[in-house]
Amino acid sequence: MRSCLEILLLVGSAVGAPTILELDRRDDPSLVPVDLTDGPSVSWKCGSTTFDSKSIYQAAQYGTLLENAGMTRGKESYQHQFNNYEGVALSSKCVAEDVNMKEYPIIAGTTYYNGGKNNRNTGDHRIVYLHNTADYSGVESNPISTFCGLITHEGASGGQFLACTQA
Repeated sequence: MRSCLEILLLVGSAVGAPTILELDRRDDPSLVPVDLTDGPSVSWKCGSTTFDSKSIYQAAQYGTLLENAGMTRGKESYQHQFNNYEGVALSSKCVAEDVNMKEYPIIAGTTYYNGGKNNRNTGDHRIVYLHNTADYSGVESNPISTFCGLITHEGASGGQFLACTQA
């Protein structure tokens, strides 16, 4: 016997109505390229977790595109401003007073944190980057962000952050 939800989904798909999965996908920003200035070409280690340069790029890309679309993810509303209250060592281009300095979760084994029902845990690690929604590259008009570094709660006390290091 089919549930009411299954019947509604079958009827909806038969008449061309969007499915629940399609509605979820519509909430994602378009995954266009982002020019990540000073993006790492090597892996970074946050506590016991290592992130390759592709994972780092994808986290910065998704956070940047969410901001450009006026969207956030999760109960903490990521991406959001990173104030660096702990004074974590980051790129010299990234200063705590800059309202364009953002943090976004980076999670091992996933393309990017999307805040969905199967991706609620933000984990301990964050990418920090600079992004101004008015900044685009020349010919291709890609959004531009600047890599500041990775930070982690792993090994830090009381919800503080520590700097991650190149692996």
